[in-house]
Amino acid sequence: HGNSACDPGHPDSGRFDQSAQAHRRCLYVGETVRLELRNTEIRQFDCSGEESDSRVGGAVYLEWGSLFVASNCFSRGNGPASSIPDSPNTEGGAVFVRSFSDARFYDCSFYSNQAAVGSAVAIEYGDAMETPFVLFERTSFARNRAYYPYPGDGFGGAVSVGGAARVVFNTCSFVANEGFISDIDIHTWADVTLVNSAVSDSVAQLGTSHE
Repeated sequence: HGNSACDPGHPDSGRFDQSAQAHRRCLYVGETVRLELRNTEIRQFDCSGEESDSRVGGAVYLEWGSLFVASNCFSRGNGPASSIPDSPNTEGGAVFVRSFSDARFYDCSFYSNQAAVGSAVAIEYGDAMETPFVLFERTSFARNRAYYPYPGDGFGGAVSVGGAARVVFNTCSFVANEGFISDIDIHTWADVTLVNSAVSDSVAQLGTSHE
């Protein structure tokens, strides 16, 4: 379910806009729920009005065991600004994926989103029994920013991948994203595959982008 600030208009096409007062995330996808979005734009959600321990998934939060499919969707300007109190605790400026979830993105674009970890997408740690799987096909990540006001933040200028998660990038592009270390922050035991994908013009304060 979402909240009153969301108004997709049509199940096959629409736009979700943040209202000036809401400061909530756009969509919360509950346990074992299946949700599909097509031809939809989601912009300027920051979840700063959520409880302090829930400031993950600036626009979309995928609960344990959920299935989310997005086709030809555009995410722009989502995630709390670094000036918001406690914002360094945020993960997944546009999307946060919990363990044992399945998320698939086809022909999507993530532009100018921000968070402390995983500016566009953050994928939670899993284990052998609760491994999240995320697929990105023909998806672009441009000008997203993982800000780093404090040590330990700024990981994943585009995507942060938790340990044991399985992630595939097929024909994706990463352009001018910014993070403290890299475009794709990969934790221990994560299984990440990049196929026919490219990284360019990224800003990393330490190290280089994963290619």
